[in-house]
Amino acid sequence: MSMPQASTGASFSDNYQSSIVQTVITIHGIKTRGKWQKDITPFLQNFIHEPLDFGNFLAVQLARTKSRNAKVEFFRDEYTRIARSDPYPSIIAHSFGTYIVATAMERYPEIRFDRIIFCGSIVSDE
Repeated sequence: MSMPQASTGASFSDNYQSSIVQTVITIHGIKTRGKWQKDITPFLQNFIHEPLDFGNFLAVQLARTKSRNAKVEFFRDEYTRIARSDPYPSIIAHSFGTYIVATAMERYPEIRFDRIIFCGSIVSDE
């Protein structure tokens, strides 16, 4: 899987009113419930923070396509809900969360972000 390429120039947010409070979605990786997501909330006080928690996902589940796809669909549903109020949210994803986001972006072109931060990424940069 190739990692979505960052665009150059103006961000998506330049295309809509700056008075809208930007949303930042966060999504965790495997074998965790994303404590770091709660820890960064104070640093996102000027944003609407949407920490997504898809539950504790075990490493063995990575081998099952059905399990991975279920998390991608969970993310798509959550993105759709969030995008109703902010059409260009930003995302911070860690580990398996990077896989979920990159896969969703490949499958569903309507999933777009203002800014993307991948930490501990498991997706290819090609």
